[in-house]
Amino acid sequence: MFYLFRCTPIFLTLSFSITHALAEELPHDHQEQLAQAKSQPKLAFSTSSLYGANRDIDLSVFSISDYVAPGIYNVSLSVNNKELTDVTVKFEHLDASASAVLCVDRELLKQLDLKPEVLKKLAVQDCLKIKDINPDAYYDFNLQQLKLDVYIPLIAVEQRPNGYINPERFDYGVSSAFLSYNANIHKSDEKTQNYLNLNGGLNLGGWYFRHNGYFESAKDGGLGHYRSSQNTLYRDIDQFRSRLSVGEFYSRNIFGESLALVGGQLSSDDNMLPWSMRNYSPVIQGVANTNALVKVFQNGQKIYEKSVPAGVFELTDLSSSSNGELTVEIIENGGEKRVLRYPMQLNLNLLKKGLLQYNLAYGRYKIADEITNNNVLQGTINYGVNNNVTAGGAVTFSDIYKNYLASLSFNSYIGGINTSVDYSRTKLFNQEKTGLRYQVKYNYFWLENNINVNFNMSHQSRDYQTANSALSAANFDKLNSNEYYNFWSNNDLKNQYGLSVSKSFGNSGWGALQASIYRNEYWMDNHSYNQYTMNYSNRWGKVNYNLGISRSQDRLYDQKNNTYYASVSVPLDWRKRNIYINSGVQRSESDYSQNNNFNFSLSGTAGDDNNINYGVGINRNEYAGDSNTAYNGNINYLHPFVNLGAMIQHDNHNDQYSFSASGGLVGHRYGITATNNLSDTYTIVHVDQGHSAGVNNAWGVRIDRFGNAIYSNNSPYSQNVIQVDPDQMPANMTLQSNQATVIPRQYSSTLVRFAANESSMYVLRIHSDYGQLPMGAEVYNEKRQLIGRLAQSNQVLLDQFNPNKDKQLTVSWGKANQSNICQIQMPELKVNKGGSLQIIAVECK
Repeated sequence: MFYLFRCTPIFLTLSFSITHALAEELPHDHQEQLAQAKSQPKLAFSTSSLYGANRDIDLSVFSISDYVAPGIYNVSLSVNNKELTDVTVKFEHLDASASAVLCVDRELLKQLDLKPEVLKKLAVQDCLKIKDINPDAYYDFNLQQLKLDVYIPLIAVEQRPNGYINPERFDYGVSSAFLSYNANIHKSDEKTQNYLNLNGGLNLGGWYFRHNGYFESAKDGGLGHYRSSQNTLYRDIDQFRSRLSVGEFYSRNIFGESLALVGGQLSSDDNMLPWSMRNYSPVIQGVANTNALVKVFQNGQKIYEKSVPAGVFELTDLSSSSNGELTVEIIENGGEKRVLRYPMQLNLNLLKKGLLQYNLAYGRYKIADEITNNNVLQGTINYGVNNNVTAGGAVTFSDIYKNYLASLSFNSYIGGINTSVDYSRTKLFNQEKTGLRYQVKYNYFWLENNINVNFNMSHQSRDYQTANSALSAANFDKLNSNEYYNFWSNNDLKNQYGLSVSKSFGNSGWGALQASIYRNEYWMDNHSYNQYTMNYSNRWGKVNYNLGISRSQDRLYDQKNNTYYASVSVPLDWRKRNIYINSGVQRSESDYSQNNNFNFSLSGTAGDDNNINYGVGINRNEYAGDSNTAYNGNINYLHPFVNLGAMIQHDNHNDQYSFSASGGLVGHRYGITATNNLSDTYTIVHVDQGHSAGVNNAWGVRIDRFGNAIYSNNSPYSQNVIQVDPDQMPANMTLQSNQATVIPRQYSSTLVRFAANESSMYVLRIHSDYGQLPMGAEVYNEKRQLIGRLAQSNQVLLDQFNPNKDKQLTVSWGKANQSNICQIQMPELKVNKGGSLQIIAVECK
């Protein structure tokens, strides 16, 4: 059926207005903005040409420039051109203006960050006008974009560094409990190795409890004994920009090794500073000859484990918050073990002028399986003296050990330099020994030539002991195998050297070159640990290739190993999928054997969200006159609730399987939510009836059937924008807003709730004795709630209409004192749950 439309001509007239001049106190760019705004012509409607039923249309609100109706608005706020956050603000009639004006309440005053003397002069009332703050203050509200820009003379606001966030905005979060897991089963014909890591926590009233532990394989192939490595209670202390830790933890020693303690610690946290005032874990690279198991230890404690396929691997998700050398074990399918070592120093300890770092810890020394009787007190301090010099010191006291350290860090044109000297006194087995250690660290980045140089060296006297060495020696009979190896590798150290140089050739097409040397020398014997690596990488078109050589020598096993390798990766474009062909060759030479390895594999992604990773390959090993060919495959599936992985390998001598699962469960006020990834600081996302909606920047995460999801990519003490993608939501659901900002504290569980409106999905075609009703006429239910506005041809889409309750509707139009109404008696209708529009013909009398 076709409808005829009656066109009503509306003539526009231009009206101009001139506003006051800008005050001198406003910044220059603000003056330009306001000057431009004043020069803009104002548009208004003329009602003189309206006729018929349209004569009574009220167009007064359209004559008001930037008209804002009274109400509550969720807006993006900026102050003096600095983006802050999303806030809820009120607009009310506070003066003679026809439009509502901004209500500056207490919450908004906190965001404006006014000087104390300005705040004291303000009247105590629920709503202030922007001019009450300063006669020259003003705001610009973009109603279409819901953006509120506030401009206040700089004399009235605090001067803050870039990235400053008022600590009052740090969110303690809501109460919740969680358990995350990382399980791995590594099975071969000879044995089964099982590993299960558990992280648990409870957040309650700004206190955060964390637990970490793991099961490791027993000799019979079971999970074996459970080892707990952390039971810690945390609380932020804002006054000192620090965090209190009670329980099991690693001390935060700015200048050296961390100690595993059971007690208490107060430590400053630079993340609480603005990002411009803030001042690292290495990427572990290696080569696996077969499907291998990689373990990473720090100070004798295992901090990481992962199964990797044959070929070059890179571990980028290693997490460690403490200093101390990393030991990497690569365990091949046949049981062959190779060891790599990486120094772990976070930085050169340079601080901005006036910035202070500190840490104070006290407790009993802990080894893997028990708490010792040795009480330890450790304190560190680091202070930015000026732009080029940072000075610091540290002390460690126990019943058998004392250490005093002094440090100086320099920033210069020839690079960054850190020097330190420390004195130790150890009393063990009725003997007292004293020693000194000298350390120098150097870093220089030659920007013009893209060359980065890192150098470190240390020398310690024969009787020098570190705290871990002394305390391990005092409890030698209690050490496990990993702690014993760590003790043996570091005890009796004389000299330590490390040098790494990297060169990037930029856009010249020559690729990048990296080389490193790492050497330990000891007092008691001539055996030393040496590691040399050189790597060259480049690309030819879309083809990436890598060439490398490495040499290592281990003191404990007295074994040398040389490795030469080359690899090529070729991307394929097939049906818009990410598919790669990878090939590599490697030769390994040790004191006892030689090995040649050739591998070829194909890997790619699948799924609508690329949530499936897969790979198949072939690997050939030649050694000692024999050879072995292995066929392998792996797949990883990222479900919204769990991350699943599997690997399989078959060769001439052995079959090998590996299965993994990781994820977490979070209990909160809206129920229990499963997630494929869970960090220490997370956000609970709740969307009313938002089933299947995706969460942006959270790979594979979707809102579950209960309206919940977990977002784990937060940065503590920073603004984090969380967005919900409504594309997969039911057609009758509309989000009031799909974006929210959180500023979480470390370890907190914040909550964001997205309200959604359920559209009734009813369209009314209205017949009326009045004929064509004016567009924009308002439709109310019996509670005088606005549920729709008329569009063309007397049609209206009802919003939040309940057919079981809303039996009579009222259509209203015209000026307030000359309004016209007609009423609609609704027929009997069923609740529309199908998600499709239903068109109903009704009569308005």
